Amino acid sequence: MSNDRGTALKAMTESPRLVEPVARIHVPAPNQPEALVSVDSGEQIINKDQNWHMQAWLTVNRQTGALTGYCRTWCTDNTIFGAGFHGGLAVHLVDAQGNLVGYLPPQRYGVSGGWDFTGPHDRSDSFPGQIDPAVAAQVTNIVFGFGYDPYSEFIAQLEAELLRLINLSVGPVLNLIQRDFAGVISWVAGLI
Repeated sequence: MSNDRGTALKAMTESPRLVEPVARIHVPAPNQPEALVSVDSGEQIINKDQNWHMQAWLTVNRQTGALTGYCRTWCTDNTIFGAGFHGGLAVHLVDAQGNLVGYLPPQRYGVSGGWDFTGPHDRSDSFPGQIDPAVAAQVTNIVFGFGYDPYSEFIAQLEAELLRLINLSVGPVLNLIQRDFAGVISWVAGLI
């Protein structure tokens, strides 16, 4: 038995460990038309939580720039205590030398936990449909980046509503001060 094989056997007998790759890069299959570059990220565990999953698949047509693909986001803890999550996805388009030639705007997807019966607990979303054909012609591979994105849209909506209400409350008070006290301010300024 060679040392390399012994190392491989030893690694196979160790307890499995959770490894969260940022991306998996797959070289397109030889029977795939050269005009298409297609990559499947495989299932990704998000934030080291065994119940939070994302997977992306994307095909770029190198001649037209057309994109076909999706991102699936799902939560497997459907107990009453199961927590949902928001995950982020970055898509980078690279050339044969590994240089970044383009990217898609970061996407954010959320799913509900088991306690939220309104769902969804599993969703699939399509990618935007087109990139510049000049950029697409250079693409030879796609790199996906996945991550936990805890910033909640609900919190952002609450913040926006709070600011709107503050502006509604403060506006009339400022108008009242300006209208009713303008003469007093002018009088005081005239005495100085």
